[in-house]
Amino acid sequence: MERKFYDPEYDRIVDESVPKKQYAWFSAQSWFHQSYDDFLAENFTVIE
Repeated sequence: MERKFYDPEYDRIVDESVPKKQYAWFSAQSWFHQSYDDFLAENFTVIE
């Protein structure tokens, strides 16, 4: 089963493609140094 995530910034429920896409953009920035797991924990809530 695919994990779902709550995105509080936009008050929406998304599949994992959204945080992956956002992480890909941020990780391409020279100033960004978070792991994917830390990025998820800080910006999304996993919906069980």
